[in-house]
Amino acid sequence: MTPVTHARALRQAVMTVAIVAATAVSASAQCSISSVEPLSFGTYDTFSPTPLDSMGRLTVQCGRAVWLQVTISHGGGNPNNPRVLRGGGGQLLYDVYLDAARTIVWGEGTRGTQAYQGLNTLFSLPIFGRIPAGQDAKAGAYSDRLTVRIDF
Repeated sequence: MTPVTHARALRQAVMTVAIVAATAVSASAQCSISSVEPLSFGTYDTFSPTPLDSMGRLTVQCGRAVWLQVTISHGGGNPNNPRVLRGGGGQLLYDVYLDAARTIVWGEGTRGTQAYQGLNTLFSLPIFGRIPAGQDAKAGAYSDRLTVRIDF
């Protein structure tokens, strides 16, 4: 019996979250984005049986306690499917979540997604990302650009 060897192909996937708009309803409720840590998935192994997880963070500071809603766009993919990282001559499906268990898709509140809502002066919001296992993609750098909208 001849041993069979499999070449291991590693894929690089990096996602950037772009903040484009924060809208104030009154001057006394001034809020600003104080920091953004984008998701960086690192190396994706097409042969790994486990998904590749990452975590970023969005921090918003307000002058007084406000009710805040944060939505995240679908990015460059089809709004009815998971989000898509593109590059390297291919694509990788992924999504972003509100919870560490990665069960609640963070979106715009449509198509089964939910928005973050809360009341505070300082919001330090983790963004949980996941690329599911078992995707075949070519080697290269992959990215997507998401728009985060903050309404208060």
